[in-house]
Amino acid sequence: MADELAYYYALWRMGKLFPEDVPAIACDALERGLDSPALRYLAGLQRPTSGDIGKALDEACSQLGIAPATDQAVEQKWIWNATQIARRISAQILNGTLDPVEGWYKLPYRDGDLGPLSVFFEFADRCGNVSFDEQFRARMIDAAMRFQSLSSRLANPFPTINAGKY
Repeated sequence: MADELAYYYALWRMGKLFPEDVPAIACDALERGLDSPALRYLAGLQRPTSGDIGKALDEACSQLGIAPATDQAVEQKWIWNATQIARRISAQILNGTLDPVEGWYKLPYRDGDLGPLSVFFEFADRCGNVSFDEQFRARMIDAAMRFQSLSSRLANPFPTINAGKY
């Protein structure tokens, strides 16, 4: 569940998770055995705003040893967060619960350095003409396998923030 929480934390840090989704995610994490004061606080929120979630989610992840992506390293932050999201997407592609084409559309993308995510865009450009045929699907599955190998060696470049009181 810590990997799942890291995924949702990355989505939050990238502005791709709604505040109202966080309490259910926190409840699920608690039910699966993760526990921290800040996580309990998040689970108890009703109709939260971004202001309610921000520091509390940082704190919950810190208390659980899930390091945040700091604003001091914007480039690394994007790659780290995108990698957390792509880990889950690639795992779903490999276990057959997500169609490779749908997975490709869900992958984070930007111009510039993509880090280990570049394996997904070597054969298809987001801005180009792409044919979503069986060859594309096979290449996506191969890219997902290569990505899993590459991302498993990616060290977390972010230190854990100091835990405060909640």
